[in-house]
Amino acid sequence: FPSHDRRKKVDAESKTNPHGPSKQLMTFAQKMGPLMEKAFKNENDANILVKELTDCAMDESVANSARALCVTNTERLSKVHPQMEKAAMDLRSQVSPEVQKILETNDRIIKKE
Repeated sequence: FPSHDRRKKVDAESKTNPHGPSKQLMTFAQKMGPLMEKAFKNENDANILVKELTDCAMDESVANSARALCVTNTERLSKVHPQMEKAAMDLRSQVSPEVQKILETNDRIIKKE
């Protein structure tokens, strides 16, 4: 799982360039990709990853964009492993309003596509 240091770099970059694309967020997402692939295939791996994603999403020292990505990935896993659906819904409702706003914006963009 991307390190806490990597998640904090996303935060630092988003503060210096809040409207531009975040290279750190892209790196964070790329490191998470193989873990997600593994978790899609194996429920035990998914359970472990969901715990990490939950920690990431709830960590207020992590950039909101990274936290939103962690929630989104939890929701993606819940579509493959339906027993995780409640945890994904609970996580979305428990994150900060700022993270929820990012998630809602992403939801609107995805529905338009």
